[in-house]
Amino acid sequence: MQDEDLHAVAARLAGVPGVAAVVLGGSRARGTHRPDSDIDLGLYYRGRLGCTGCGRSHGR
Repeated sequence: MQDEDLHAVAARLAGVPGVAAVVLGGSRARGTHRPDSDIDLGLYYRGRLGCTGCGRSHGR
């Protein structure tokens, strides 16, 4: 995944009601990732966050 795609995903997740922040973790955050590395995103949210809200942010 390219950085601009990752930024787009984070921006869409940040737009989900109740999400306070989206943070990057793991090897990509440390700058030690490889092409086959996964992407670790953490969500900080206020109140209850249902899976339906996240699915809607990706058009599901």
